Amino acid sequence: MSSYLWEVTANKNWGKVTKGMMVEVLVVNRTGKPNVKEIQEDLEKKFPITIAGGMPESTFDITKA
Repeated sequence: MSSYLWEVTANKNWGKVTKGMMVEVLVVNRTGKPNVKEIQEDLEKKFPITIAGGMPESTFDITKA
């Protein structure tokens, strides 16, 4: 089983997500970048916000940690 840790940083404001918000997303059993749903879930766990659907992936800079 493989796991990859990604650093996801907002590069612009979108709804309650503000530029500069950063979260680490652990992706298990695949090698690709985290999807928007995974990013949304981890942001909601880390920050006291609720994010509506439709958030574009282009809102974030995603790099391997």
